[in-house]
Amino acid sequence: CRPMRQLKKLISRVAPSPSSVMIAGESGTGKEVVARAIHKLSDRHAKPFIAINCAAIPEQLLESELFGYVKGAFTGASANGKTGLIQAANSGTLFLDEIGDMPLTLQAKLLRAIESREIQPVGASHPVQVDIRIISATNQNLEQYIAEGKFREDLYYRLNVIPLRLPPLRERQDDIELLIHYFLHLHTGRLNLVYPGVAQDVIDFLKRYRWPGNIRELSNLMEYLVNVVPSGEIIDMSLLPPNLLSSGEAASQATSSASASATLTQEENVTALEEMERQMIRDALSRYSNKKQAADELGIGIATLYRKIKKYSLAAGQN
Repeated sequence: CRPMRQLKKLISRVAPSPSSVMIAGESGTGKEVVARAIHKLSDRHAKPFIAINCAAIPEQLLESELFGYVKGAFTGASANGKTGLIQAANSGTLFLDEIGDMPLTLQAKLLRAIESREIQPVGASHPVQVDIRIISATNQNLEQYIAEGKFREDLYYRLNVIPLRLPPLRERQDDIELLIHYFLHLHTGRLNLVYPGVAQDVIDFLKRYRWPGNIRELSNLMEYLVNVVPSGEIIDMSLLPPNLLSSGEAASQATSSASASATLTQEENVTALEEMERQMIRDALSRYSNKKQAADELGIGIATLYRKIKKYSLAAGQN
């Protein structure tokens, strides 16, 4: 998936910078995952990563959540006051999700904080200096919001220094099979269930599906499937939810063969997804000296397993 390869390279390049990043993408595409990856790769990785969803907190509470307040600042305030999330993120990264839903009054206050590198908690007589990197995210058209007077243009340019676009899952067909196995491993491990295999026709169908809910929808589907698949059996088409099969979201024109899409192209650099796959294969090989057993646990054919062992320079029994 060329857009994702370009995005991953760009993330690696911009992570060490202190400049603000704005991630645009549909709901469920993994914007917070990208924000955390940027933080992890930055010089601030050992400092706090604080995330807040601007759409999830009522407007009257958002200011005190972001900027904090001092004792007696307002009726009902905590007797000890409260440190705001901006101050809590000092020396680290503040992730502002759904930034387009921030009220205009708070947009002005956030802009001042960015420009002055200090905040004024509610009721405080003195400002507090802060050093933060801001990563914001939106699934809205903020340029349209600016034209409609819903978003400050000056704040937009302050936040959108490094723009990143996260492609929807329907544009990432090459990643879907790997994500299927990743989420199956994740949910079976979390729920202490046996890892099931998955039939190739299921993988082919899910590659054609349009994924309106993106990665979040795929993760939820894999969690559902590990709960309903009978022990010792593989996930086949009969286990897919009826609404998924009848939704009409599967694009019939997608006809890429399983052999062409079973692995990512060899010339790619090792991506985060490939590293997940490498780890899953390495774990299976450490548990089973018999490669057929390892392949069965991974839900892939023995030939595919040998191909991936060669690709990742792995050997049975590796730790």
